[in-house]
Amino acid sequence: MYMVVMDKIPKPISAEPVGIKPPEVIHWDTLTVDGKEYIRLKRKDEKYEVYSTWSKIVRTCSRSDIEEMFAIGMKSYADELKATEISIKKLVMEYLCMMFKPDEVEEVIRNVFQTVNNWTLYETSGVYAVTLDLNHTEYFLVDRVYNHSRLKLHAMLKKKLGCIPDSEMAKYLIQRTINQIKLGGDCWELKKRSSMVNAAGSELLLLEDFKVSIAEYYYC
Repeated sequence: MYMVVMDKIPKPISAEPVGIKPPEVIHWDTLTVDGKEYIRLKRKDEKYEVYSTWSKIVRTCSRSDIEEMFAIGMKSYADELKATEISIKKLVMEYLCMMFKPDEVEEVIRNVFQTVNNWTLYETSGVYAVTLDLNHTEYFLVDRVYNHSRLKLHAMLKKKLGCIPDSEMAKYLIQRTINQIKLGGDCWELKKRSSMVNAAGSELLLLEDFKVSIAEYYYC
C-alpha cells in the first residue's frame, strides 16, 4: 500500500450565507474571448454571470441553479453529448448528465477507476467533486447515491474530504459512503437499507458492526 504525497492540498470551499436568493437561471451558453471559452448564465432579471470553469459554478451557484442549467441543457444542447469535438459546452452537459442521469453513465462511474487524488464538498450547490489522476474531476450530487465501485469508495475515504467547519452535510456524505462500502458498493441496496430524505438533516443508520468517528474523514 502506498501513500500519495501531494505538494498542495486543495483549499476547502466556504459556503457563505446568502441573504437574498438571486433570480432563476433562464438560459446559459458559452462565449469565446481571446480564444478562451467561458460559460455564461442569464438570469431572469436580464443580468449575466460569466464563469471560466465548471468548478467555479458549483462553488458559487445554488442547487436550484444547477437544476435549471440541466433542464435548459436537455432542451437546447442534448446534441452536444454526441459531438466528437471537445468543447466546454459538451463538458458541461457531460457533468450535468453524470449528476442528474446517472443510470446512463453507471458503467463509467462504476468500472472506470483511477487514483483518487482528493474530494471536496461544495455546500452552496450540494455537489461533491472527486478529482482523479490526470486531473480528471467528476461531480456528483450529495443527496443522490451513485453506483461507485467499492474500490473507488475506499480510495475516497483514504483522502480526507475538504469541507467547511462543522459541516453536517459532510458528515452525512461520509457516513453514507461508509455504509455503501459495507454493502459492497451497491447503491440500490443502500437505498433500501437507509433513510435518505435530503442531504442536510437526514439520518442514516450506521451498520451495527461498523462504528467510526466521522471526524477522522474530513478536514476543514
